[in-house]
Amino acid sequence: MSVWPRIKIKDLGKVVTGKTPSTKAPENFNGPYPFITIPDLDGQVYIRATERTISTRGADLLHSCLLPSNAVMMSCIATVGKCGIATKSSFTNQQINSVICNEKVEPRYLYYCFSQLKFQLEAAGGGGSVYTNVSKSRFSELEVPFPPSPEQRAIAA
Repeated sequence: MSVWPRIKIKDLGKVVTGKTPSTKAPENFNGPYPFITIPDLDGQVYIRATERTISTRGADLLHSCLLPSNAVMMSCIATVGKCGIATKSSFTNQQINSVICNEKVEPRYLYYCFSQLKFQLEAAGGGGSVYTNVSKSRFSELEVPFPPSPEQRAIAA
C-alpha cells in the first residue's frame, strides 16, 4: 500500500479570506450574490441558499474576495471546521477561508479533507484568545493528503 504525499493547502489553489462590506450602507446587501456565513455552512455540502446576499455595489467593493463556483470554504474563527462548496459566484465573511482550487485538486475531495481538519484547526488556532482564530497564513500552511486525480475523484464520488 502506498502512502499519499501531503500537500499544503496554499499549493492547492488560491486562498481567499472573506470580508463584510459596511453594514451602515444597506445598498451593499440584498443582491444577486450569496453572502456565506458560518450558519449557512450547517448541513450543506453545496451552498445553494444563504441567509444574506450582496448587491452589485457590495460586490464591487469586495471584488478581490469573489469566489467562483466550486471554491471550497472552511470556517476558521470561533466555530472552526464547518465547510462547504460554492455553487455560484459568492462572497464570505471574514470568519471563512476559501480555496479556489487549481486543476490538480477535485473540489469535493478537498471538501472531504476539510471536513476532517477540525482538530488540526483548533491546534493551529492559538493566540490566547477566548475563541479559536486560525489566520489565513496558518490555514494556508496546513497539510492534507494528496492522492492522484483518479483516487480524488473516487473519494469525491
